[in-house]
Amino acid sequence: MSEGLDLKQLERKAWTSYLQDGIWDIFLGLLLLLLWMGPLFLDPIELPAMRIAAETGLTALLILAFWASKRFITLPRMGRAEFGPARKAGRRKTAAALAAGVLLTVLLLIVAIAARQDPAGLGAAFGRAGAWIGLGFALMAGLVLGAGAYFLDFTRGYLHALLYAAAFAAAEVLHTPIGFLACGAIGLTVGLVVFVRFLRNHPMPAEEVPNV
Repeated sequence: MSEGLDLKQLERKAWTSYLQDGIWDIFLGLLLLLLWMGPLFLDPIELPAMRIAAETGLTALLILAFWASKRFITLPRMGRAEFGPARKAGRRKTAAALAAGVLLTVLLLIVAIAARQDPAGLGAAFGRAGAWIGLGFALMAGLVLGAGAYFLDFTRGYLHALLYAAAFAAAEVLHTPIGFLACGAIGLTVGLVVFVRFLRNHPMPAEEVPNV
């Protein structure tokens, strides 16, 4: 019995060590900053399809940078490990929760753009329900990230869940994207601090030079 508990503790320690590189924190912080920059730089674009393409492209680049950082920074320092079915199930549940959140975000974005194109019809209805939709989206963002933090056993993820909920709520109450800037800066700062500490504690292993 104790051996089984020890193995679970060792697996948990190995799992959490992969989350101590700060890359998840940096990714989530940058995503909030991307939401802040969107209205500033993309609203002047007149064609809705171009705005959607620009936001999708920037998000895809951010996801690619996340993958590359894990692949070329974390993996060489930590090595590859195989985890048990419980950890793998948690990853699948997290992926499903995040996919649902992204899908809902895209749907809301499409509705918002359509409302701008039809201010007298859909825009008026969307405006009347806007406050409830905005606050509901803030709650949804917090719940999705909170669920991800739980399934991934990622303690700092709860902080990001609060930051996302606060950012979306502030955007609805204050009618300004400044909440995305403030909360994104906090998340990014946390990530950079953790990342620098990770690099210091886990230097790249020196390649073995064969004896000649």
